[in-house]
Amino acid sequence: MHMAEEQAFWCLVAMLDNYLKGYYGGQLEEVGNDGATLLNLLHIVHPKLHKRMLAANIDAPLFMVEWFMCLFARDLPWPSVLRIWDIFFCEGVKILFRVALVLLRHCTAHLSKIPRELYELLSCLKIKNMPREILQAEFLITEAFKLPIKDSDMSREHKKVVRQKIKKSKSAQSSQT
Repeated sequence: MHMAEEQAFWCLVAMLDNYLKGYYGGQLEEVGNDGATLLNLLHIVHPKLHKRMLAANIDAPLFMVEWFMCLFARDLPWPSVLRIWDIFFCEGVKILFRVALVLLRHCTAHLSKIPRELYELLSCLKIKNMPREILQAEFLITEAFKLPIKDSDMSREHKKVVRQKIKKSKSAQSSQT
């Protein structure tokens, strides 16, 4: 996408306001919500990895913050990034979840078993340590739309996370009074 500086700036503003609202605020609250949502969706897509991550106390922000906040631009090959961005501008943040789930689903597929140790598991979750073939645009996008999750699943899980945070916040406030 080529445009003048001012147009590029306003495009960025529109993207942040419309697709990534709450991502870059003081508490990064929406990134945290999306991390919890991603883990809930991982439970649907890859229950064994989800269980192992919970057992190792690996929370989504340990690996997904850079993926989502940079829209995968820092980690994936450029052709893959461009394909993801095309879909992102058409469908919104849902493609970020789908791509993250594909990466998570396949990051341990080449191993004989899912690692138990925190360091080993986190190492598998780094894109630079993933097999190159799963990072290719055609593979990522094809697999992303084959996932057994629907847009309604993503919305339901996100609403569940937000409700849980509101409930925790209210109970914390009531215990302080």
